[in-house]
Amino acid sequence: MAFIATKDNDGKRDPAIWSAGRQKKADSRTKKEIREAELLSVARKIKSHVAKAIMTSAKILDREEAKDSDKIAASKLILTEYLKLIDSVYLTEDETEVGQEVQQQNVPTFSLHVLKPNETKEE
Repeated sequence: MAFIATKDNDGKRDPAIWSAGRQKKADSRTKKEIREAELLSVARKIKSHVAKAIMTSAKILDREEAKDSDKIAASKLILTEYLKLIDSVYLTEDETEVGQEVQQQNVPTFSLHVLKPNETKEE
């Protein structure tokens, strides 16, 4: 869409030009939903640094010249992350619910055993 230049329009701005900028969509989310989305975003950004922090903590524990307070803080971080990992693996909301195995046993068996032309495979 071409606009009329101000100099070609007797110094008046073209009324088709929208100077207020792009209109924002109305956000109909609740404050709780917005807060949860922001927390999830921050957690995703931090997740990649957790492994580095644990490895650094392990190095601090192994150093002889580290202060005792630093060693305690490092061990606290490692234990806290370990407990979170164990909780996420073993604790579920409903322990009585029937679970699904990761490796299912009802898959067809596939064999690459080559039979000679006059042999038949016994089952």
